[in-house]
Amino acid sequence: MILEAPDPNASYHILITHNQQVVVQGDDVVTITGASQYFGSTLVATITDNATGNSCWGTLTLEDKLAPVITCTDTTLNCADDLSGVLPPTAVDNCTPSSLIQIQLTNEQTNTGNMCSGSGTIVRTYIAIDAQGNVSAPCQQTITIVRPAPDEVDFPDDVMWTCDQYNAFPNIVDATSLHPFITDSDPATTIIEVFLDENCDDNDAPQNDNPNVNSTNTTNGGNGCPGNGLDDADVLELTGSGIPENINGPLCNYQFSSADQILASCGTSFKIVRTWTVLDWCTQQVVTSNAAGEDNIQIIKVVDQTAPSISRPDFTVGVDIPGQHPQPCKSTGLLLPPTVSDNCNSVTVRIYTPIGEAIYLNGVDGTNGGLIPAPGLPEGTHVVDYVAEDACGNITTIQVNVTVVDDKAPIAICDEITDVNLGSNGLAVVPADVFDDGSYDNCCLSHFQVRRMSDPCGIGGNTSFGPSVTFCCADVGTTVTVVFRAYDCSGNYNDCMVQVNVSDKLPPQVASCPGPASITCDYYWENIE
Repeated sequence: MILEAPDPNASYHILITHNQQVVVQGDDVVTITGASQYFGSTLVATITDNATGNSCWGTLTLEDKLAPVITCTDTTLNCADDLSGVLPPTAVDNCTPSSLIQIQLTNEQTNTGNMCSGSGTIVRTYIAIDAQGNVSAPCQQTITIVRPAPDEVDFPDDVMWTCDQYNAFPNIVDATSLHPFITDSDPATTIIEVFLDENCDDNDAPQNDNPNVNSTNTTNGGNGCPGNGLDDADVLELTGSGIPENINGPLCNYQFSSADQILASCGTSFKIVRTWTVLDWCTQQVVTSNAAGEDNIQIIKVVDQTAPSISRPDFTVGVDIPGQHPQPCKSTGLLLPPTVSDNCNSVTVRIYTPIGEAIYLNGVDGTNGGLIPAPGLPEGTHVVDYVAEDACGNITTIQVNVTVVDDKAPIAICDEITDVNLGSNGLAVVPADVFDDGSYDNCCLSHFQVRRMSDPCGIGGNTSFGPSVTFCCADVGTTVTVVFRAYDCSGNYNDCMVQVNVSDKLPPQVASCPGPASITCDYYWENIE
């Protein structure tokens, strides 16, 4: 097409350049790749006869004369659907990438004047224009708008929210659309149970997140909370409890409204009985049910299904009832109050001991603790049940080890003054119980010990508590102070002081007498008289 009257039997070499740069070369036939970049430019073509070497040249101007091809796809929408979601036609072109082809709406014909017949249409006419201005043949897209029949009205399902969700986002019970990201966590029931954590939030406004990305928790069917889309809290902030969605559009020829009756339930929980009034403008009839068995009564529940939290560390309590054989000492002491909290409601605390329910300090429940009931708990460790119940009957029970101990020291009573006589060996070993004068304990008296305050006798252990003390000749004629100690069966003890008068009441004994002797009168006179 470059040579005029070329020899059909000859072979030619083709060289095409642009600004002295080779664009393409080859024999007989060449293809210019990316030709669109040379639109509007002048190319030089040199043709050489491969046999003779003779050549000539000429100029080329590249042009795109082919129009793009446009394809329209018809679609069907519900009358409540958003027309902006209808996808435009697609187009392809020989040179211009699809992303650069212009799609233009040239005409729109609306045929929705008789929607009461069940449907209408919108016919849109489009053309495609490539980068060279080539215009495609027009195509038409028919959008069929379907109006649900009265028995196809989709009444909103019953829905159940938690009191935590409602306290954070009270809008969830409004008569507005149920957000599409909300799923039923228990499809086996007839009510939508919403499993969304009101505390799961990336702390930005919902409009700052990608509204098309479900970042709710995986249990709800989302990608995981929080994320770059709408988190649990975002969805709760944007949702209501639902409306008759499939008739909510200007082409539907339905009108609806609702009226609420609020019924109190346990604690702060409540129920809304929402009655929907749906008017069919085509028949002037009020629609109250559909073919699927749904009616115009929607139940919305706000419930508390979370048990309260309760904690109480193990503790001890002292005995306060003396033992009387064969009965041991016991305690009717204070059972300490627990720490309780609840997500939504007030909490009642019950305390159960092995011998019955506690006697509550406030006269109502164990919030402030209570007393061990009669006849009391004996010494030892006992398991006590602390039960927290909120206003909706949710219960948490913990078991606390309560140890009853004897923490009172015995009453030590001793002789204030005691007389001790030394034995023939010059010692007196006195047991500790000699100094007792009626010591007693509330539970169990175990044993006695005694020690001296000082020890001139030099006897080991005399100044340490033991079962006895020893007195010696060095104590004779003095008052010795000793400490008497009484122990109970729990190791508690008490002391009292005793003044001990030490005496030597035994006369001396003659160990031996000298034999008979004769002396002179002079010796007697000088030494004995």
